[in-house]
Amino acid sequence: MDAQTAADVDGAWKYALEHYMPACLQLFFPQVAAGVDWDQPLIFCDKELEQINPEANTGKLRVDKLIRVA
Repeated sequence: MDAQTAADVDGAWKYALEHYMPACLQLFFPQVAAGVDWDQPLIFCDKELEQINPEANTGKLRVDKLIRVA
């Protein structure tokens, strides 16, 4: 897989996490999902994560997702 394809796949996963986090967590980590209070808002902490390594946010490559749950 070349860098362009990897970046596009990365973006698709991040979109899925942003829009379908409960379903993604239930699918991949059902025991973790069971412990989350889904009545509380999800807090996306991408900016905080980006501050750790600003060079990681270049071009189509972006920092990973950091999501705070209750």
